[in-house]
Amino acid sequence: MSIQSQLIKLIISLVTIATFIAAMHGYRNTQEQLNTILDDELQTLASFILNSQYKDKVQAASKKLNDPKQALSNKKIYQVFSNSGELLASSKDAPSEAMSEKNGFSEEAFAGLRWRTYKLANQRVSVIVAQSDSYRRNVTERILLATLVPVVFSIPLIGLLVFYIIRKSLSPLRYLSSELTNKHSEDLTGVFIEAPSKELVPVVNRLNELFNRLASSFELEKQLSANAAHELRTPISVLAIAANNLLEDFKQNTLTQTHFEDLSQNVERMAQVIEQIIGLFRFTSDSIDAKKSIVDIEKILQEVISNNYLSIEKEKQTIELNTREVKVFASEFALYVLFENLIRNAIKYGGKESHIRIDVFEHPSHIEVNVQDSGQGLSSQDMQKLTSRFFRASNQTNIKGSGLGLAISKHIINLHQGTLSFQNAPLGGLLVKVEIPKGNTNAS
Repeated sequence: MSIQSQLIKLIISLVTIATFIAAMHGYRNTQEQLNTILDDELQTLASFILNSQYKDKVQAASKKLNDPKQALSNKKIYQVFSNSGELLASSKDAPSEAMSEKNGFSEEAFAGLRWRTYKLANQRVSVIVAQSDSYRRNVTERILLATLVPVVFSIPLIGLLVFYIIRKSLSPLRYLSSELTNKHSEDLTGVFIEAPSKELVPVVNRLNELFNRLASSFELEKQLSANAAHELRTPISVLAIAANNLLEDFKQNTLTQTHFEDLSQNVERMAQVIEQIIGLFRFTSDSIDAKKSIVDIEKILQEVISNNYLSIEKEKQTIELNTREVKVFASEFALYVLFENLIRNAIKYGGKESHIRIDVFEHPSHIEVNVQDSGQGLSSQDMQKLTSRFFRASNQTNIKGSGLGLAISKHIINLHQGTLSFQNAPLGGLLVKVEIPKGNTNAS
């Protein structure tokens, strides 16, 4: 059963029950109030008869009460007794015996009906007046019926109004249900609902976030497959050739150290490519946000330099770090990978006996890290393509590399809402400028 049907049935049921309860309550209140009014009439009638000092007045009152129209309208009867018990006067339908022996109000039964009686006496006579209970109930029911008929007839109108309001209110939900039902399993585009209700806004937003994340995940999966196939094809082929050559040389007993060095280099290249490909897809928006903390940039740069110092010494290079304690709210591991890629590129492409300089500047809203070397630099055309996957600069094709390092760096920078730019360095080589927002550096 749909939510719309459930709501309509529930509201109509509540309206009907509330109407019934109100009717019962109204019936009781009306009956109580009408009984009070009718009791007052009985008292007034008894007092009027009792105060009729002359017989003709009593007879006039009797004539009025015995009038057929009057009898039909109020169903009252009366008796007048002397103190000696003699029936002095009575209405046409009154019994010959006294209707009540009790003074004041009482409930009596005679003539096959129940009656409300009232007895009033003085020193000479006593008056008993009575009114049938059925008349009282009929009057109450007529009043209640006149009150309830409009309400009962209004229930269908209320039902139509409720149906219209609920249907209109649930139209965004029905539209969302239709969109999701008709959406193909490969369709991960967002859902748009015009003028959604306040309660539906977070649902739509979360659904669209989920669709975006799924689309990004599937896209990353496709890219990982394509990149792995693209980049691993060459080293796998080289390894196959090297293995075949080793087998042939082994058969001919002509194996040398060079053969094993070539094999080791190819294995190392494949390991590096696999590491870079995994690194490119390791970082996502969720993983970055979940691991953010206060990070000391100076400490990370010192650690990266320390871990790569053997490569610097091997190339007979010098390195300079100009910084002080600067902190940002970021992923420490991601920033380590970022700066290691940049410094490794400076070591690799700077050339032998080159100089590498790292400068850190602190701005009010962000930090700036410049990594430059004294190598041969790049053309402006090559700089524009540096962050493209598998791109190799035209003057660096003789140096082995995967072409993924700067693509990974750009990906990390984007996840931190920062910028990555390139320009010719004052030292003569390439200058890489990184700008990262400080974020909430007061967070724990």
